Amino acid sequence: MSEEKTTENLQSAMSISSGSAGSLTIPARHLSLLELFTDFYGTHKRLKEFLEKFHQPHAQSDQLVEELRGISLGDFYKYNFNDQGQLALQILAEIYAELINREKSEPVKEKIIGYFLEYLRKYWRTVESIFPEISRLFSGLWISCGRDLRKKLER
Repeated sequence: MSEEKTTENLQSAMSISSGSAGSLTIPARHLSLLELFTDFYGTHKRLKEFLEKFHQPHAQSDQLVEELRGISLGDFYKYNFNDQGQLALQILAEIYAELINREKSEPVKEKIIGYFLEYLRKYWRTVESIFPEISRLFSGLWISCGRDLRKKLER
């Protein structure tokens, strides 16, 4: 995919019609994620629907997090299909962080954090063969975070 084509597509797709809700704006960074999967119909469709809901003014985080989990974990290995896979994984992490930051309900926020940790754990497992020393450093962190989160959720 050429840089010119990418820039042209992003500029032309900044505003997406969302049926009865009218037009909503999706940031170029998120559209670049969507653009990576034009050749994967199901993944592209799920991402587009998710991004449209995510950028609605009063989106329900508890519903969004379930969709984000399915997208980020269910389609995880498709993100490595080309040299832009790392960009896709990074954008998904940013979406998790944004969802955590805007959530007011503590139980929902804890659920989002739990899914985010699950996503990060899967991510680190994929880089283990490339950077085994980093993986070893973080293995204790995953155990500790998981244990702390389970304790918090059991209350």
